[in-house]
Amino acid sequence: MCSFDPATNRFREYKAGGEGVVEIDAIAEDAAGMLWIGCRNGGVQRFDPVTGKFTIFRHSAAAGSLGNDVVTSILADRSGTIWAGTLDGLNRLDAATGKFTVYLERDGLPSSIINGVVEDANGDLWITTSYGLSHFRRRSGTFYNYYRSDGVLDDLTGAWKGSSGQIFFGSYSGLTALSPDAVDEKLFMPRVVLTNFQISDKPVPIGADSPLKQSITVTRALTLSHSQNTLSLEFAALSYADPDRTRYRYRLERLESEWHEVASTQHFARYSRLAPGEYTFQVEARTNRGNWTEKGAEVRIVILPPLWATSPFRVSYILAVGLIVWLIWHLRVRQMAKQLNLGFEERLGERTRIARELHDTLLQSFHGLMFRFQAARNMLPRRTEEAMEALDNALDRTEQAIAEGRDAIHDLRGSTVVTNELAQAVTALGNEMSHELASQGSAHGSAKFHVAVEGPPRDLHPILRDEIYAIAREAVRNAFRHAQAHDIEAQITYNGSSFQLRIRDDGKGIDPAIVAEGRAGHYGVPGMRERARRIGGKLDVWTGTGAGTEIELNIPGSIAYGTSLGRTVLGRFRKKKANG
Repeated sequence: MCSFDPATNRFREYKAGGEGVVEIDAIAEDAAGMLWIGCRNGGVQRFDPVTGKFTIFRHSAAAGSLGNDVVTSILADRSGTIWAGTLDGLNRLDAATGKFTVYLERDGLPSSIINGVVEDANGDLWITTSYGLSHFRRRSGTFYNYYRSDGVLDDLTGAWKGSSGQIFFGSYSGLTALSPDAVDEKLFMPRVVLTNFQISDKPVPIGADSPLKQSITVTRALTLSHSQNTLSLEFAALSYADPDRTRYRYRLERLESEWHEVASTQHFARYSRLAPGEYTFQVEARTNRGNWTEKGAEVRIVILPPLWATSPFRVSYILAVGLIVWLIWHLRVRQMAKQLNLGFEERLGERTRIARELHDTLLQSFHGLMFRFQAARNMLPRRTEEAMEALDNALDRTEQAIAEGRDAIHDLRGSTVVTNELAQAVTALGNEMSHELASQGSAHGSAKFHVAVEGPPRDLHPILRDEIYAIAREAVRNAFRHAQAHDIEAQITYNGSSFQLRIRDDGKGIDPAIVAEGRAGHYGVPGMRERARRIGGKLDVWTGTGAGTEIELNIPGSIAYGTSLGRTVLGRFRKKKANG
């Protein structure tokens, strides 16, 4: 590029890569005296004649860049806005931000290849493209297009405005002159309608048993089953004005956010295997005379989910699974109760047998020995008073032993008592341990012991109660003898879902290794766990050095109380006791 200086009568040359450009296709001057240069492969360049510096605008992947570096035309309009025609649309430069807004064929131009841009007296633009002439109305932002059918050559190149206001358009076929004020344009946006509806590529009839109750043209909503999820919709613009140049765009809201723009030959849309849900199909049309219809045709489409995907079915399924799990659990608990029931029956029978054997053998033998001792005593002379006194004492001790044996046999036959006295038994146990240690001079006998009962007491099976008492006895004895505790508490809890026994102390705690494995030669904690498992319960031990110890026994209510286990076992126990 060269500039001429009249003062020196010389030219100054500007070359590419340094301070200038080459292959210039268009030049325009704005009101500030800046030159705007459109280059064939160099984008838009602004030249400041005062400083001789160039500012270059090129195409890039960044938003707001020039549409294409091949600039065919450039215009600085009366408002100072710079317009550049490129091979990829009409570009408008925002001087404040240095960003371009690009107008393409999808925005209403007859073609995105721009050859020339000129401004008329009203401030509107006339744009020549590779496929027709376009009038861009600045106020409304709309394009009105002209083609060969309107008397305009379709191979237009550049554009130039004369002093009279006429605009001239060059082409390979000739020159076209236009007086903008003499042109009467009427924008027409045709109505677009739906013309056909298909499911799985088959036409859908209209009827009561069909999802299409009336013509698709007037239908506003469709409800389809989950198997009717492949559908096609056809549409048309109600205009006979150059229908070949009518264009359509459509989208299915929820599935698509962008419009699909198609030519007049593709006036249908097809969607396959749509997921259940609610969609809205929208379609708009545009003729060669205007923009897209402000409101096109639309139809709401609801695809129902299959039965197994509905909320009621899912709720029912969850409830059914929950019921099955509950039944399995219930049957398992009943099976465990039955097994414990059989075990308790066997143990009760064995204890009864042992009691009967002791009564029929050992106690009867003691009675026979007593009679013999009594006879021997009667045979002694009167003067042997010391021997008689000794025999009398032996007889008294033997009688006492027989009484104790009877009591033991009674306990074997009937366990403790049928009524619930577990809390009293544990209380008596604690008092006994306290008195025993106090009588031995142990400081641990001064530990405070109390029993708390939560919930109304309920009957426990005698054998079950004996096992619970045995666990409590071992825990209370350990607390008194080994824990060096100041406060010991036993808590018995009766509730509908379980029976709980807790023994707590504030003593020195138990070594975790002893809790896990037990102490050699001792079976305290392991023995308690074994008893708990035998009666269908669970024993947990919490302890720490200097933090005391808590032992908790949990037994399911269905095993502990008068359910299938309690009623059956307790009833049989009472019946056997009543029968002797």
